[in-house]
Amino acid sequence: MRLRHNPRPSSGLWGFSKVLLILPLAFLFLKWVQVWFEQDRGFHLSQVKITGNHILPREAVLEGLGVKQGTNLFIVSPKEVIRQLKQNPFIQGVSVRKDLPSTVKVHVRERQPIAFINQSEPLTLAEDGTVLPGLKPLHVYDLPIITGLENLHPEIGRPIGTILGTGEPRLRWALDFLRGLRTLDVDLYYQISEINLGIPQTPIIYTTHGGVPIRMNPHSMMPMVDLLRSALDCVLRDYNLENLAYIDLRFEDQIVIKEKL
Repeated sequence: MRLRHNPRPSSGLWGFSKVLLILPLAFLFLKWVQVWFEQDRGFHLSQVKITGNHILPREAVLEGLGVKQGTNLFIVSPKEVIRQLKQNPFIQGVSVRKDLPSTVKVHVRERQPIAFINQSEPLTLAEDGTVLPGLKPLHVYDLPIITGLENLHPEIGRPIGTILGTGEPRLRWALDFLRGLRTLDVDLYYQISEINLGIPQTPIIYTTHGGVPIRMNPHSMMPMVDLLRSALDCVLRDYNLENLAYIDLRFEDQIVIKEKL
């Protein structure tokens, strides 16, 4: 008796056929899951928790999110939210995290203002050199004002290095000087009310108490801080501020104090 042999399909062809069968089923399943999540109201944005904002009001951060209440949380892209928020010049850094089922947590790191800039429209200078819009009156900001530079036309949200003309080097000096004060002696920083940059080679600062003008040397930075500290200690101890015409710190290791006639 002859045995009949029925050949079996090759294992490779059979495996390929199974893949062709499974792929459409997997796609349909994932599509169903996506539709289910999108339609399930439990995964829609209902709460935004914001931390780190001390300058920007909560409403300004919410407006910059680019995501509306009720948006499905699974289609919210943290990277896109970060990109949207960083368009606000006050925001230096930001992290975004989705907290299921219905919350987005946002932590912002704001640029720190270091001075106001007196221009036709109010501007603020950040500690990292970024030009910011004028601050909203939500708090009392104890910042010195930079004067004497007309028609700077800085671009909001850009560093001062993008400012054209002779004003930029003088503004750079003021920024470096104020940063030095904040780092070395923050109490000394708060004793400065104004920096006038109208005379290119002689910046003049004014004290918070008494408005005493102090002539500075723009080519000497850190020694200026020590001289300024010594000068203010001296005048506060030995002089009546109302009787002072000016203090001159332009000379090396010398403090010149001129009284009014």
